[in-house]
Amino acid sequence: MIAIESFLSDLCSTLFSLRSNPFRPLFIVTENDRNFLMTNLNMIEYFYSDDDNEESSDSSSGTLQDVLATWERIWKASSGFFGFMSPGRVPVQVSWEESNEAELDIPIPERQGSMNKTILLSEFPEIIDQVMKGADPFELEGLEFEAWDDESEDDDDDEDDEEEWDDEDEFEDDE
Repeated sequence: MIAIESFLSDLCSTLFSLRSNPFRPLFIVTENDRNFLMTNLNMIEYFYSDDDNEESSDSSSGTLQDVLATWERIWKASSGFFGFMSPGRVPVQVSWEESNEAELDIPIPERQGSMNKTILLSEFPEIIDQVMKGADPFELEGLEFEAWDDESEDDDDDEDDEEEWDDEDEFEDDE
């Protein structure tokens, strides 16, 4: 009974404050609230790039049918990129270039790598469906971990190469 009275008191206070300031937001949506709403409304966050038509999306959201319709529209491009966020907020993405095969990629930033496998482009809608129905993306059959290349090591190698380069061969004195 006390909880109901507290709720009604808070509600009355909110309604009273709205009367004095109608532009005050009723609530602030946090990242957790957003995730909760997206999950409960069956909304999926997705992103893509279609090199043939130069379409791209930083991030869109829609139902499973919206995601599959977008995939159907772009997967026939000669190259592209498509990804979505699983209900557990794990990005699942695929990229392809001039082939009917694609590289499925599930990044794991804290391990500095990704779980990868090669799939047929026609298999990706089934993967989307499985993951959105609760399958753990990391448990998809055939995934193997691959560490990301460390760019700082490559930069160090370039500096070593420059030090070994002999300036005398390049520039000769004109006499």
